[in-house]
Amino acid sequence: MLSARLLLLYDGYLQGLLLLAACAATCNGSTSRSRFVAVAAACCCCHLLSLRVRAWAVIAGTGCCHLVLAQLGPAAFAASGPLLAVAGLGRPAEACVIAGHARCRSAALFPSPGGTSSLFLSGAEAAARRRAEAEKTSSDSGEWCAAAREARRMASCRRFSQLPSRYSKGQVPLLGSSESGDRPLGSHQARRTLLLENAAARGDVEWLQALLEAGVEVDATNVFGQSALFVAAWRGHAKAVALLAHFGADPTLPANGGCTPWRAAAAQGHRAVLRVLGGTELSGDQGVPCTGNPAASETTEGQLQAQLLIPDSVPHPGAGSWLLECCVEENFLRRLDMLGQALPVPAMEVHRRAAQRLFACDAEGWIVAQMQEVIRAAGYAEVSVSPWLRFLRYKEAGARLASHVDYQWLPGYESSAFPGYAPSGGDTTHSFLLYLNDCEGGDTLLLGPTETEDADSVAVSPKRGRLLVFPHACLHAGTPLVALPKILLRGDVRLGPLTRPSSR
Repeated sequence: MLSARLLLLYDGYLQGLLLLAACAATCNGSTSRSRFVAVAAACCCCHLLSLRVRAWAVIAGTGCCHLVLAQLGPAAFAASGPLLAVAGLGRPAEACVIAGHARCRSAALFPSPGGTSSLFLSGAEAAARRRAEAEKTSSDSGEWCAAAREARRMASCRRFSQLPSRYSKGQVPLLGSSESGDRPLGSHQARRTLLLENAAARGDVEWLQALLEAGVEVDATNVFGQSALFVAAWRGHAKAVALLAHFGADPTLPANGGCTPWRAAAAQGHRAVLRVLGGTELSGDQGVPCTGNPAASETTEGQLQAQLLIPDSVPHPGAGSWLLECCVEENFLRRLDMLGQALPVPAMEVHRRAAQRLFACDAEGWIVAQMQEVIRAAGYAEVSVSPWLRFLRYKEAGARLASHVDYQWLPGYESSAFPGYAPSGGDTTHSFLLYLNDCEGGDTLLLGPTETEDADSVAVSPKRGRLLVFPHACLHAGTPLVALPKILLRGDVRLGPLTRPSSR
């Protein structure tokens, strides 16, 4: 066995022979020495051909001799010396490579399994051997790359763990974690995680690189269960996806409800992202392979009833509120039931008494498309439904929702701030409530100008498949719930002007 590995750099024939002889002297068997003599003969041959060899890596009896021969030019491959030397080392793959470069594909010399004789293989058989060796090398390379990605991920996590979890008064900022500039790094874990989402949403590779090297939890998720890689894939930033994967981000990590980065990218037709993630390209006439995509239409055109609860002309904060009955098929409601049951309960919602909020983002667009189609039935040409949704699930009988107004919910990567409701700057105008079950009590009250339950208030009782749409600015409340369950889907929508009279 070879007792040491030597990296030999030489420019002359004499220096090469001296170094090889010294290396051979450290071997413990005649077989190893004979193999080094064979490699020495290859060195002589290369020198006689006036080749400049820049790097040598010689390890007797191992596969590293291919590193030596990879530096040789095509002229040396045509010589018999290197071919016989590699065959003598028992490395058929290297002999095959040399024979191929020498255009000697008709026959290649390999040692027999017993090691005492040799045989000639045809070009086809040699090619088969090459493919087998290439597959093994590719497998080894894949395992090495996975280990390298995991090492980068762990190193980044270790640096991240040294940060304080949140900002505290009097905290001394860490070196390199300035909050100034267009690409801050953040001085605590919560801030840095938010900045990672923002960089991924923008597709800013330089900012991502700086954050990853400074230290992050690369698979951290927001309240919708979305990782930075998910956000980048959904937005179509292939380079950002590749960089995050390079640092060990999990490309299969699903968001709340089970949507994966691949499905989110496929729904938007981001072919470059699919190639990075290993997916197949989409053809123009094949459609988007989204498993949650609804059928062509799940509205009930013949039975749909749209009722204007509060006309626009009435001085009421709820002017322009609509109630739509029988607006969706039962199949669509069952899919929503399954989605709601699959959603986790966020830590901040565990102790909420009235209604827990379960967060889901419709990255595939099947809920958004359905809601837009339904609301257009009220006569609105411009309808834009936000993909960030909440399921409200009441926990206790007797609970009631206090009076409040709604705002658009935005994740941190949209608002560039901590996630939550956006009192200003939001681009939606109305809230919608889709009731998912019948229940006793728990009516939704749209309060009038006096902001109390009076004659101007409008009550809507929960009924499965009923859709209520009202302005964000309308103060509303809930009556006490008599019996459980009460579950509804809450979302935000931007409505343009009506295209037909609102007398329906």
